[in-house]
Amino acid sequence: MTAYIKKISGSLIKNSCGEDTVHAELVTRDGKIFMGAAPTGRSVGRNEATNQTPNEAVRMLTTDINSALIGKKLSSIDEIDSILCAIADETNNVVGANATLPISIAATHAIADSYGLSTWRYISTLTGIQPTIPTPMMVMIEGGKHGSFDGVTWQEFLLNAPINIGIKFLNRLKEVLKIRSIAHTNGVEGGVSIDVASNSNALTIFLSVFFEVAREYSFSVDCAATHHTLSLSDLEKLTSYTELMSIEDPASEEEWDTWVDIMKRYGADKRIVGDDLTTTNSKRVKKAIALHACN
Repeated sequence: MTAYIKKISGSLIKNSCGEDTVHAELVTRDGKIFMGAAPTGRSVGRNEATNQTPNEAVRMLTTDINSALIGKKLSSIDEIDSILCAIADETNNVVGANATLPISIAATHAIADSYGLSTWRYISTLTGIQPTIPTPMMVMIEGGKHGSFDGVTWQEFLLNAPINIGIKFLNRLKEVLKIRSIAHTNGVEGGVSIDVASNSNALTIFLSVFFEVAREYSFSVDCAATHHTLSLSDLEKLTSYTELMSIEDPASEEEWDTWVDIMKRYGADKRIVGDDLTTTNSKRVKKAIALHACN
C-alpha cells in the first residue's frame, strides 16, 4: 500500500544525560504515526555533521522540512533523504543534522510499514545484508568525558554478552567497588564512573569481575584517544587479551598513519572501530576504507 506524508512536526525530548534532543513525528494521510529521535553525546569529533540548537531543529522540522515533504509518496528512503540533503545544501546546513536524521528515521519506519515489513527487514532488503541476532555491548565502567573522576580517561569498558549476564556483571562490579571502598557514581550511559588512579587500575577491576562472571564472553574498550594520548604499552596490554573483541578510537581522529599501523598490527584479530576517525562524514569513511585504517 502506498503511503503519503500528511504532516511532520518536531518536539524536544531528553537524552540519557537529561539534556534536550530532537524528536520527529511523521503522520501519513491514513492517520498512522511514525517517530524518530536524534542521538546526542558529550564526546564529539571535530568532523561530525553540524547540529543546530534543539529548539532551532524543532522549528526547522515544523516549517521548512514539513513544507518540503508534505504530500510526498513514501516509496523510497533514498528519495526522502535526497530531499533532506537538498534542504541542507540550500540552507548551508542551517537545517541541522539533528533535524534531518530523526525525520529520516521516522520515514524509514513509515516506508517499511507501507510494504508490510518490519523496519529491520526493510533495511536488510536495502543493504542486501542478512541480519543476525545482535549481542548487546553494555557499558560497565565509564571514564573520560562520561566520567566523574580524572583518573580514568578511556571512555567505555564494555561487556559483550546477553543482558542477564550484563546485569549480573554490573551488580558484582558495584559489590567489588564497595568492598574495596572505591568511590563511584552512576555514569551517563548506564555504567559506573570509578575513582581510581589510572586506566590500568580500571582495567584490572573490570577484568577481575569479567573473569568471575563472564569469562565465556568477550569485552570491548572505547579509548576515545582523540581526547587524550593512548600509549603503545597500553595498547599492547589491551590487545594481548584474547577476550578483547574490539577497541574503539585507539588513536586520535587525525593520526591516520597511526590508525593504519594499528590495523596492520592488530586488525587480523581485533575489530578496530573508527568513531571519531570517521564520524558522520562520508568522505572520511571512504578515506578510512581506502587506507584500511579500521575494520
